[in-house]
Amino acid sequence: MVARIETLPDTAAYRSRRNAILARYEVAPDDLERFVAIHGSDTDFMAGLYRQVKVRVDSLSAIRPDSLRRASQFPRPPESEP
Repeated sequence: MVARIETLPDTAAYRSRRNAILARYEVAPDDLERFVAIHGSDTDFMAGLYRQVKVRVDSLSAIRPDSLRRASQFPRPPESEP
């Protein structure tokens, strides 16, 4: 999988975003890689971790910034006719 990621055209953008997120939570990239090396093959542990992440993401998705809320209140453009 790492080899495939290395060949994708947005690798620099991906790494930049990943590093920004890790920095926000004060996690070093090497720490994340070490965590995966230690726990990545423990499918029960990783499944539980993903469930926790999903619950957190789902709870945050209900909270939308006002700008998105306002944008969703605009009427939709008319459907184009064939």
